[in-house]
Amino acid sequence: QAARDMLPGNAWLAALAEWEEESEHPPTVALFTYYDNYIAPQESSMLSWAENEVLPAHGHVEMYFSRRVARQVSRALRSRTDRF
Repeated sequence: QAARDMLPGNAWLAALAEWEEESEHPPTVALFTYYDNYIAPQESSMLSWAENEVLPAHGHVEMYFSRRVARQVSRALRSRTDRF
């Protein structure tokens, strides 16, 4: 059942999206790639309330081992902590 709840158009998923839109969020960077072989559609990784950054051609698991992705995450974290 849990997997079916995650299908696009599902009532539970729509309610979650509505709640997310109405909630307050901390500054967030969402990293995603159009080459993700686990998440489909890939655009579902984008968050309307976040700063979305597209990663270069990386698969889902490959992102964890990519130095380029690590640099991008580090840059995003540094840019946000400079505000405090």
